[in-house]
Amino acid sequence: ATLILGDLVLNFTEEWEGHDIGENDSTLEEQYATYEEWVKTDSGPPLAVLQTDTLTLPHATVLRHLQRDRFEDNPATMSAVMLAQVGADRIMLWLDAPENTPLADIDRSSRELAGMLRNECADPVSCAEDYEPQNAAKK
Repeated sequence: ATLILGDLVLNFTEEWEGHDIGENDSTLEEQYATYEEWVKTDSGPPLAVLQTDTLTLPHATVLRHLQRDRFEDNPATMSAVMLAQVGADRIMLWLDAPENTPLADIDRSSRELAGMLRNECADPVSCAEDYEPQNAAKK
């Protein structure tokens, strides 16, 4: 799925290259290494990996790579590529920002995003069957 959030683009999936490697007995790092090899073969490595870390949050563990990415051999985005363990499930997220975005900004935005991950409802209102976001289009 893809969400456009102003200058940011969020892509996320439960099925990425390597998601099924080792299933539940592999580490986030092992699964990410498989994904990373596929990326290098398919489109080449990122221009620069600026920061790699693991965020341990109340509802998730997130392996995060902050990097400058390319698109068709041209610098294209500042990205946070994240592999997250949420409960028993894993999800891959890519948060892309314009190329000139400062590292501190993508760091902050991706931390905020990772902090929203959970495998249960954040609150009773957003979990209600009749919940409709404030900006949702009326039918």
